[in-house]
Amino acid sequence: MSLFTKLSRRFKHRTDMELNYLVKEYGKRFLDEGAIAVGHDGDGLVIYTHRDLPYLQSYGESKVKVVKLDEPFRAYSRTGEIRPLQGGISIGHRDIGAGTLSLIVCDRETSTPYLMSNNHVFANVNKAELGDPIYQPGIADASEHEINAKQVAKLEKYVKLENGVKVDVAVAKPTIDREQIASGVYGIYPEIRGEQEPLVNLPVQKSGRTTDTTYGTITAVGASVDVYYGTHLIRLEDCFIAKMTGAPGDSGSPITTQGSTKKLVGILFAGGSGHIIGCKWSNIKQSLNLELLEDVRPVVLDISKWNGRIIDVGKLKSNKVLAVYLKCTQGDYHKDERFGENWEILKNAGIKVGAYIYVDPSKSARSQFEYFCKEFGGRIPDLPVALDCEYTGNQTREKITSVIQELANLLSVWQREKFVGLKPPLIYTRASWWNAYVLPWSGWMQYGLWVARYGVDRPWVGISDKYKVRDWSDWLLWQYSADENNDGARYGLESRAVDKSIASEKFVCEYLGNDFQPEQPPQQAKYRGTVIVDTLNVRAEPSTSAQIIGRLRRNETVYITEVISDSKYNLWARLVIGGWSCARYNRQWYIDIPGYTENGGIKKGKVIVDALNIRNAPDITAQKIGVVSYGTILSIYDEVTKSRDEIWVKIGENSDEYCARRYNGKDYIAYL
Repeated sequence: MSLFTKLSRRFKHRTDMELNYLVKEYGKRFLDEGAIAVGHDGDGLVIYTHRDLPYLQSYGESKVKVVKLDEPFRAYSRTGEIRPLQGGISIGHRDIGAGTLSLIVCDRETSTPYLMSNNHVFANVNKAELGDPIYQPGIADASEHEINAKQVAKLEKYVKLENGVKVDVAVAKPTIDREQIASGVYGIYPEIRGEQEPLVNLPVQKSGRTTDTTYGTITAVGASVDVYYGTHLIRLEDCFIAKMTGAPGDSGSPITTQGSTKKLVGILFAGGSGHIIGCKWSNIKQSLNLELLEDVRPVVLDISKWNGRIIDVGKLKSNKVLAVYLKCTQGDYHKDERFGENWEILKNAGIKVGAYIYVDPSKSARSQFEYFCKEFGGRIPDLPVALDCEYTGNQTREKITSVIQELANLLSVWQREKFVGLKPPLIYTRASWWNAYVLPWSGWMQYGLWVARYGVDRPWVGISDKYKVRDWSDWLLWQYSADENNDGARYGLESRAVDKSIASEKFVCEYLGNDFQPEQPPQQAKYRGTVIVDTLNVRAEPSTSAQIIGRLRRNETVYITEVISDSKYNLWARLVIGGWSCARYNRQWYIDIPGYTENGGIKKGKVIVDALNIRNAPDITAQKIGVVSYGTILSIYDEVTKSRDEIWVKIGENSDEYCARRYNGKDYIAYL
């Protein structure tokens, strides 16, 4: 008996105490075998791993969840070596211990990027020479971590600290590659746009090397402040004071507004007794002729009629736009009036483009699908269709779930038949909507997640984060900036703002790496199929006892010269590349073959619920004789309609085997 079989039998309404015991009992085994972490979620074990583990094959059928990670866990620290450089991390001149990097800024005239912090962090209170090296992490932190401090910049200029000065600031010119510096604040927000003059009672936050992120309120402005630099007392003018936690080493910390759009107020340079002192950004930028560095990371944009016209497509390309999603339709009644125009502009400019549907759960999936297909026309997409899921239409959770499931499946089949290599649809949503209005379902993972969350440096942290979208372990696209970013003109649009998303490495590699053009099949091929199981054997003859001569993987395209049936009604496909693979075995399809029909026109359907009972008659009270799981492709030999909301299908060619295609208005099988 496998370890997972034992576990699955024991996970039946367990208490936390019992689950904690199971974590201890089985955790060491999993960790020793290569897992990264083992815990529980109140229902069963959760196993985290960054590589394939052979004995984790049956987890999908047990109360054991596996979360696949890109890399092992590492301790977060602002005092270690961090790349790319961002505000809020350890840095300093060779002759000081360590301070905090404020932000990456740039020269207002030349756009040359600079690292910014205090004079006493970069210039050692006027003692440094221009050109002196600046290290990250700071010398003291490098010694603590037993690593070498690396030079990342050289001192460029500073404001001399003396009585009457308004700022404690210096900048350094990077000596590392441009790709190793970034806008924003480490662990807080990827972009600081705009500025805010300090005001009494303004809520603010700071991000520092020592005390990390702390929050407070400005209590005084226009302040004259006496500050001790060692034993030397200097009076600074026009400063602001906030009630907030700080500590030695936080000097240089960026101070921003709270909320979803972070604006720079100033930088911390002193403090004590539960208060911190800041110099204003408006004074800093004037004294050294600086401006904030724009977020220069590649992005994916979401454009609709609300963005007006694309005025200058060249700005999309010069600002590293990877791709654009255009709104095509809403429900079954509205086409975005700029869809066609924008599509043509982007295609002509060589920018990858995809379309999305704003889903209206009050309309049927079929009507929304057909309306989309009609309005999309014969265009060739570079990206899979996205479903914008953020509207309830005053429908129940069951209805909302059913509409999204069926629409996603219809689009998957449509894409697979028309565009070779195009991946399944994406689902755009936010956690607060999805977790409240959509039912859990194991099948959601087949669709890539496009998640929206603003004002943070990542969509969620860990499995218990309330902002995690429940049904996914990771995201493909993260929309991090929207209505208030004032970036429309930057990207050549009429609108003031534009929705921006960061692309994951997986999206860049797997979704942008190919041109999804319909390809011509080999001349001898009669069908083009898609493998719909994880692994499929290629055999020398059409028999399960024949020699295995190769293997196919899920989503791999195969070209087929003929399909035959064996004595047990299993179907075998002869492959153009040589050999045979089982297309259908014991009722379950292993290869989806569009256009293939058996016995003059047998339909096929896909199970779209986690588990579906097989009964010996088309009735809910009939004897249960089996079960099929999500994704199983079934041959449908007959259909029994009892009412509009209750339809049964016969799945056994020579036996009485029935499944509910629709029951109580909910669909369980989608026709292919």
